Amino acid sequence: MELKKPKFKKGDRVRTKLSENVFTINSYNIEFYTVKEGGICFKENDLELVQEKVIPKFKKGDKVKLFFREEEFTITSCIKEPFGFMYEFSGDESSGCAPEAHLNLIQEEPRKIIGYKVPFDMYGANWKRGDLAIPKISEHCVYYYIEDKIGRPRNIHVHTVPEEIAKTWEPVYEEVEQPKTIFERVNSFEDACRELGLNFEAIDDITNSVQKLKIICKALNEGWVADWDDHEQNKWRLMYNTTTKELFIESNISLLEMPKSLYLKSEALAKHLNKIAVKELLEFFEL
Repeated sequence: MELKKPKFKKGDRVRTKLSENVFTINSYNIEFYTVKEGGICFKENDLELVQEKVIPKFKKGDKVKLFFREEEFTITSCIKEPFGFMYEFSGDESSGCAPEAHLNLIQEEPRKIIGYKVPFDMYGANWKRGDLAIPKISEHCVYYYIEDKIGRPRNIHVHTVPEEIAKTWEPVYEEVEQPKTIFERVNSFEDACRELGLNFEAIDDITNSVQKLKIICKALNEGWVADWDDHEQNKWRLMYNTTTKELFIESNISLLEMPKSLYLKSEALAKHLNKIAVKELLEFFEL
């Protein structure tokens, strides 16, 4: 006699038809399934498979990077496709759409909580809505109090709040200055000198456009150097169209058409160079 094939396998999430309790299948023996939770046994007809909801990996507002680019992007929307999730994103220089597997979440450092906002007037309005309640550690517990305008505890012997109550209020985080991106740090030849630790005043007499562009490109590349033995690596540069009289951007992998030090590691950086060094670029092309 042919054995009946089990409907469920080990690890499946199931629920009983008479309740909303969810269990995990641990084993199967002839007619009965044993679940991990309590070792309880159920017949197959008493169980139904729980269809687990697939949750997108990223949400709107998340900061991400494409695995093959350095530019940071912000997720703007999530689209459910038959093959998975697609994410639309935007950045300082470009935008686009990519599948989940092509994106990496930028992990932000956890912020330090310095206190909690008072949600309403308390203690006869001695504590006002929006005041910052800060922690005080005593010998036996942690409680929260309010400081006056010059940093002294305000009626600390009369008005305090236990930690378990304060932690239900809106947290206030320590302000941390976010590091600026290379696009924010370098917007001129002087900025590029500063980024590289060069004394701008000592080299201010440089008038050669090639030398200036070399310094700007080196600063923008942040240590990246084009590898001309790597024929899969994109290298970006600026070109000039004599018909339209405009600068434009092109990528290349193996043809060396400009000085090596004038190539950039990304399209976004090439666009930025076209914004901040138009004068130097036009001089380079003898225009």
